[in-house]
Amino acid sequence: MKKTAVFTVTVVALASATSAAMADQRWVHKSSDAGIGANCGANSNVNDAVNGPCTTLTAAYNNAKAAGGNVARLMILSSGGFNESLTLDWGNGPSEIRSVGDSKPGLNGLAGQNSLVINTLSDVRLFDFRIGGQSGAGLNNIQAVGALGTLELHRMELRGAGGFGINIQPTSGNGPNSVSTVYIVDSNIANASQGLIQIRPVGNTTVGTVIKNTQIHHGTGFGVKTDSSASSSSIPVKTLISNSVVTNVTNAAVNATAPASGGAHSLVLIENTDVLNANNGTVANGENASVVLNNATILGNGVGVNIVGGTVWSYGNNVISFNTTQITGGVLNTQSPQ
Repeated sequence: MKKTAVFTVTVVALASATSAAMADQRWVHKSSDAGIGANCGANSNVNDAVNGPCTTLTAAYNNAKAAGGNVARLMILSSGGFNESLTLDWGNGPSEIRSVGDSKPGLNGLAGQNSLVINTLSDVRLFDFRIGGQSGAGLNNIQAVGALGTLELHRMELRGAGGFGINIQPTSGNGPNSVSTVYIVDSNIANASQGLIQIRPVGNTTVGTVIKNTQIHHGTGFGVKTDSSASSSSIPVKTLISNSVVTNVTNAAVNATAPASGGAHSLVLIENTDVLNANNGTVANGENASVVLNNATILGNGVGVNIVGGTVWSYGNNVISFNTTQITGGVLNTQSPQ
């Protein structure tokens, strides 16, 4: 049976544990929950008494990859946390993790390790669960260093990383231009020790990132850093932050970084977004670092806009006020709406 949509596949899978359409789908349930065994069978359907749900995410994922379907999908039934570090690396199709209902389960990475590692050019889709860092004992909540195609985060919650909440440093992407793509939507990212979101492609690779309807807050490093200093790509490293909040970080809330002279371009667009309570609200650091402000509120920071060799463009519709210093290092370049 050919799969036509994720919704259709899920419904079919619930109806028939033996359907060919769910050969790649695995149910996951904590072993501490009543009535749950450790069979992790070929189907791992919640209604299958013989082939019960898998009890770890790692076992479920390895089982799904081995099944040879076109999506390696994990469906989490528990509301508790899974104390393990997981690597998503399947190259034959998308990898996907979803929670069932309102359970909001968690992945709690082990001490000294990354909670979730991504190393594949295939799509990775994450929906409706939490990733923790063992209260700072773990490294990064999400680590993507190596191959990265498209990463999607939907309604995710990331907390407590000893390093970065999300660390995006791919060395290879998709297509002839080696492009990686990141979507972060309706999510909440907080309490990372080094930085909340770092985007820093390496070599002839670039990254396009969209952050929308997301709260990024309370970190002892930066909020969102878009860094082209290690990229040799002719395509800018680009980040859109829209309808979001970046607040309560020690360093810069939003940082566009490029080499001091020349090098790859870094471009950040901040629209309909609040940038609050940071040492620097937004920074354009490096000759080819650019920030575009469109209906942004930059308020209550040590410095609202810090221009360090870069360029900041404004559509003239922003609120930059009640910072200790509003703008330093240069002036805003006015951009007329088209």
